[in-house]
Formats: sequence, structure tokens, C-alpha cells
Amino acid sequence: MPTQPLHEQKASVRTSTPLRTSMLITVGCLAVLSLAEIGARVAGATSRIERRTTNELTAARQLHGAAVDGATEILVVGNSLLLEGVEMPQLQQGLSPVRVQRLVLENTGYFDWKYGLKALLEAGSHPDLIVLSLDAGQLLTDGFRGDYSSNRLIATKDLMNVAAETGLSPTQISSLWLAHYSRFYGTRAELRSFILGRLMPGIIELRPHLAGFHPEVITSSQIRIQAPGRLSEMALVAEKYKAQLWLLLPATLASIDDSALRTVASEAGVGVIVPSRPGSMPRSEFNADGYHLNPAGARKYTAALIPLLRQAACRQVKKCRG
Repeated sequence: MPTQPLHEQKASVRTSTPLRTSMLITVGCLAVLSLAEIGARVAGATSRIERRTTNELTAARQLHGAAVDGATEILVVGNSLLLEGVEMPQLQQGLSPVRVQRLVLENTGYFDWKYGLKALLEAGSHPDLIVLSLDAGQLLTDGFRGDYSSNRLIATKDLMNVAAETGLSPTQISSLWLAHYSRFYGTRAELRSFILGRLMPGIIELRPHLAGFHPEVITSSQIRIQAPGRLSEMALVAEKYKAQLWLLLPATLASIDDSALRTVASEAGVGVIVPSRPGSMPRSEFNADGYHLNPAGARKYTAALIPLLRQAACRQVKKCRG
């Protein structure tokens, strides 16, 4: 039986070895990525914050509004100012039989919710009222939560729009696309925080004491220039799905000209709810960071919010239903 010449055997070995190595490396990388994705989802199911976010997103997508069964539904969205500033059981009890669903994603601002609400409504969520809880600085900021919002909030077709509006670099745009499809990549910062919290349980309680919050000073001129267009865009998205947009001003130690915000919001067809004028609540009703309300402050703020939100709901559906 003829045998392959020795030099041809050696050439064959040299050719196949790099190929096998490349295949092994590829398989290894895919295995690591798969494990990372599984690990991120397991950690998300374990993390209290990620569980809350998932549950609230699911519930928000299922809102159908008063047109279905006559019960008015309100979707309240925002960041940690909403999470810490509004006592949801108190709010839900005070507004019953009106239904209230909260959706909180920390560290979010205007662009997160401009595209996040659009994605929710296009996916079938149909609340009667959308209440956006942002302070003036968060309404006017050009930043957003990037990879995390890409994974959790923003629809695929809007990724390039938000990238263009926020001035992302090509590298950041690539990161945005990868984060949209990968739970591990999109939530990697939260995963690090989750692991750190497990290794050092006291760090969460320590954070507010490390440094106080120093909010950006927002002028009436900034509000009059930037806010009208932003509020109008969001109001049009809500109106397309037969919802009304309201802006809820959180309680803050910083004082701003809320009359200017009321004026531009009214011109954009957006209502403004002010349970407590910015700068009016005492320092004793805020946490150590001077930015978020403490439980006593949240109860006071929520009590003032209930009649204002009920009035907004009744105005939207012409009468109080349920």
C-alpha cells in the first residue's frame, strides 16, 4: 500500500495543527461567552435590583388602559429619585381604584426615557397617563445610561438615533450594539456592583456618607431654551398611543424656577405635578447624601402627590372610573 511521502506528512501536520488550534480557541471563547451570559442571567435573578427591574418592565408592558376594562392606569417612570421619594404602597392605596405601575431604572435621564417609553408603547403598553419623574437637570442632560439602557430599554431600531443625538463615538456605538444583545455585556457594571455588595455587604449603606451630592445649577434661561423641544417630542410619542404625558418634579434641596418649567411644559402640552416645590423641604427629610428623600420625607411627599395625581387621572379620562 503506497504511503504518503514524509515531507508531505509533515506539511499536513503543520497545516492541520493551526486549524485545530484556531477551532479550539473559538470553541473555548464561545464556551466562556455562553457561561458569562448564563452567569449574568443567574446573577440578575438573584439581584434584588435586577429582579425589581425585570418585574416592573414586564408589568409596564402589560398595561392596557381604561379603554379595555374601564380602570384608569398610570405608568410612573423615573430613576432613584422616584424609587426613594415615592412610597408605592401608600400611593397605590391612596389612588385606588386607579391602577399605578412604577418603572424605575437608576441613573437615567431624558434620552433613556425618550427612547425607553417609545419602545414600551410600540411593544403594546397602553397606559392612560405617563408620569415622568425627572428633575430639571436630568431633563436637560445630554447623557444617558448607555449600555444598560441599550440592553433594558431601547429598541433595536432606535440605537443609531440615540447614538447620534448623544454624540457617541464609533467605539461607543459598537459597545451599544453589543450591549443590546448581550445581557452580560449590557449589565456588566451592575454585575460588578452585585458581586461587590455580596463581598462587602456594608458598602451600600456607606455610599451616601462618602460624599454629598452637588446638583448642577439650572437657570431659567436653560429651561426656556432646551426644555420645550424635549417635552414636545415626548408628548407627541405619548399622544400617538392615546396617553398623556405629565412631568413629576421630585423634591430637591436645590431651588429652581419651576414657573419657567411649568410655562414651557404647558406650551408643549405636558402637565407638571409639583407635590413639593424644589428647595422647600427641610434638610432633615433627606438622606445623608442630601439628594434622596428619607422614609419620613417620602411619606410626606407621597401624601402631597396623591390628590394631584388623582386630579390628573380624572382630567385625562374625563371622569374618575373604577
